[in-house]
Amino acid sequence: MHFNKTPIGYPFPALAQVFLSTFTSFIPASSSLLLTAVVSKIATIIANLSWAQLLALITGPVCFAKNIINLVQLWKASKILVGVDLAERAREREVLEMREE
Repeated sequence: MHFNKTPIGYPFPALAQVFLSTFTSFIPASSSLLLTAVVSKIATIIANLSWAQLLALITGPVCFAKNIINLVQLWKASKILVGVDLAERAREREVLEMREE
């Protein structure tokens, strides 16, 4: 199977420049240089990714979080089922004890 590994390129550095030109006026000058460097570096990294890598980068944390949530739900459901099962067994034991008397 062949995947397109060409970098994304153009849109991200251009979007970073728009972002910087818009929001640097609201930020103090001391942190403006740091923000410019960080955003430019992130835009360069994203521009060198392929579309498949970008999608994996975006959806990976979401998928991980959903799996953690599913595990918590599974654990809670199993505890509820154990509680229901124990209650049913106790009820059956009481019925059997009443029949024996």
